[in-house]
Amino acid sequence: NRPPRSNLFGGGGGANFLREFYMLKSVTLENFFAFQERTTIELNPGVNLLLGINGSGKTAFINALRLLSEGIVGDGLNKLINVTWGGFDNIVNANNGENRKDFFKLQFVFSAEMVKRRIQNSRFETDLKYEIVIHSKGMQDYSVEETLEKNKKKQAQKPFSYLINSDFLSSDIKEY
Repeated sequence: NRPPRSNLFGGGGGANFLREFYMLKSVTLENFFAFQERTTIELNPGVNLLLGINGSGKTAFINALRLLSEGIVGDGLNKLINVTWGGFDNIVNANNGENRKDFFKLQFVFSAEMVKRRIQNSRFETDLKYEIVIHSKGMQDYSVEETLEKNKKKQAQKPFSYLINSDFLSSDIKEY
């Protein structure tokens, strides 16, 4: 016999339970699969549904989340970009014709409140913006530029070299 759904995870269940784990607030995509122009998708606490006609960007949104995950705990970006997705040219939006850009950009905004709940001694007071820009350097090569912005006030952003380690939820975040 299974316990009632509301008790599976310590009570509360449903949308209240999901709100406790609401960390990602928005995803911005630019020149990434179906998204030619800079487009921001705001996420709600709890459950979010992706609805749209074919080619509207549902899979591109999931691919953005996959890229974030692969960089942190997966097999790495090289395998995802070059093997799974077939190379940089299959990722960048091809609708630009002659004005095709040689990069794609993703930005993820994380809730400072949830980061503080999940990481002891977190000093983040405002939402965190993590941006990754990948530039083409030929058929199989690319460069990665990452930026972590922690203040709402515009400040000089310092790119850093790679994503946080796989123990993201239990380790301290190093500021770069």
